[in-house]
Amino acid sequence: MGLSNELSVERDRLIRISADFDNFRKRNERERLNLASNSQGEVVENLLAVLDNFERAKSQWGKAFTSFNGEAEREVVTAQESAEEEAEMTSS
Repeated sequence: MGLSNELSVERDRLIRISADFDNFRKRNERERLNLASNSQGEVVENLLAVLDNFERAKSQWGKAFTSFNGEAEREVVTAQESAEEEAEMTSS
């Protein structure tokens, strides 16, 4: 085998290794972005369930708890606002 053939074989090998590494890097980046996106989606989904519960609780205040003069309702509204702020920070 001549020196020029060895050089050609090694050059081809280097090109394949470089392409493999580039594909690995791109695949790794896609997987990382998917993982981050899925994690944020799960957190937001869980927070939405909590916010829905707050909405249901608020709709019941006028019917069942008018004697609290709004104090309990203010606590629920404050908790809801905190959960909404956390949802906004998480989805950003």
